[in-house]
Amino acid sequence: MIEDPTVLPDPSVLPDGTGRHGNRPATSKRPRRLWRWVSVGALVLIGLGIAGYFVYLQPGVPASKRSAKLAAAGSTAQQAGDNTTALADYLAALKISPGDANSAYNIAVIYQQAGNSQAALQYYQNALAIAPSFTSAMFNEAILVTASEPATAIALYQKIIALAPNAASTYFNLGLLLVQQGNTTEGNADIAKAVKLLPSLATRVPKASASPNASSSPSSSASPSASGSPTASPSASSS
Repeated sequence: MIEDPTVLPDPSVLPDGTGRHGNRPATSKRPRRLWRWVSVGALVLIGLGIAGYFVYLQPGVPASKRSAKLAAAGSTAQQAGDNTTALADYLAALKISPGDANSAYNIAVIYQQAGNSQAALQYYQNALAIAPSFTSAMFNEAILVTASEPATAIALYQKIIALAPNAASTYFNLGLLLVQQGNTTEGNADIAKAVKLLPSLATRVPKASASPNASSSPSSSASPSASGSPTASPSASSS
């Protein structure tokens, strides 16, 4: 084969392909570096996945213990004011143990305190579906639906009283609501019962409680459930 006389050879490259200083022409290292970083990233993701498996699934540990551990961590975070971490822990606990009424309740409390009434109602109702006698969930649900569904709120308060006859805050809220709905006789009787059970409530009784338009702030009880008693009710000493 006759070489094209118009094509001049590269004087820096010897016939064997090496440079005159023994080095082959430089080639791009970007693809190799790219694959190196891809490999490192894949290893990191695999490591995180394995860690997550052992941290959250904890093979060999009963689901009830894993759920309880997460719920306890959520309670600690909630008491420290870290509701973001607490919510994540409670949601994880509820996912492992769907029958955990306390975690459902505490999730609802966090949502209620954050002003997300719709989510709070969903989880209060979830807690009540698990534990129908969970009166703290009833109480907080009643507070949330008082304005939009007063009849539902009244029914919830009455159910609480049937389960916990000395719940002063429940009598108080029920009395205020009945007065606002025009039932002044029963409403004032319930307010009087509340004050008898908890005299400090007297300062919160509206001066014109006999009027259907009388208003006062209802007693609120959106507090977390730290223990495992889903039947806990608003006590006579609650405010």
